[in-house]
Amino acid sequence: MYSRFYDALPTSSPAGRRLKCYSFFMMTAFFLLGFTLSSAQAATPSSLLEEIKALEPYRKHLVAENRPDISDQDYLSALGGQPVSGIVLHEGIDAGQGWGVSVYDHPIGRVWSSITHEEVMDGKMSLDVSTVLEGPEHAHGRLIFQTLDLPRPLTDRYWVTRVSHGEEAYKRSRGRLWEVSWSDVTKTYSLANTEYASYEKKGTALEWTKGAWTLIPLSDGRTLVEYFAWSDPGGYIPPAIAARLAPGQVLKTLEEMEQIVREQREGPFPSKAVKPDGSRLR
Repeated sequence: MYSRFYDALPTSSPAGRRLKCYSFFMMTAFFLLGFTLSSAQAATPSSLLEEIKALEPYRKHLVAENRPDISDQDYLSALGGQPVSGIVLHEGIDAGQGWGVSVYDHPIGRVWSSITHEEVMDGKMSLDVSTVLEGPEHAHGRLIFQTLDLPRPLTDRYWVTRVSHGEEAYKRSRGRLWEVSWSDVTKTYSLANTEYASYEKKGTALEWTKGAWTLIPLSDGRTLVEYFAWSDPGGYIPPAIAARLAPGQVLKTLEEMEQIVREQREGPFPSKAVKPDGSRLR
């Protein structure tokens, strides 16, 4: 109907041409408004939850193991703007597994480029030092050194981890599951020939640490963020006591990471940033 009306408008006079241009503008505006409204109506918490659940068959291809279960209600809370965290205790292991889920109002590329850029976490995220020891920044397989500055009489904690990207899950899900995980190599890696050698004397190494970030792009342009960290702090901090603080620390970590994403959002992506399959992030 609109096209017939538009075609019938006169163009022989300047007034007619102006009327036709105005009509074209209005038709385009109404079309875009209708498209926006229909997209917003489609992205309900329930529909977004179905998007998340549809990826369940591909989670078996993620790198990190012993992942905590997240309930539908937890996802719905996060989708509604309320991040959720918790603690999982495993039989025979004192250290608790902290986990959290949130939704960032940022596109997945921006979230991913920040989470895989450990250098920008230096002095943030409760970390005193955060740096890449070996391998290119953002790359799968890189070695990371990080420290946590603790008040006296506690000694600072440090750790070295190997970072992995979930290439298989990313490919099988057709780019819907983005995972970066880490596993501890502190006790098998010597800092002797690095600028951080002094930490082996003045600090205390974590007994072990592992965890992961998993990201899912949502149809409304936001990014679902799942996070878990599982560590034994060693030294004079009993893991059972540290476990009690885990849920609050997880929420703080999620908040601080979103702040980093916000700070890093403007401008081009880092030149070395890559997707989980190794292709360049653009």
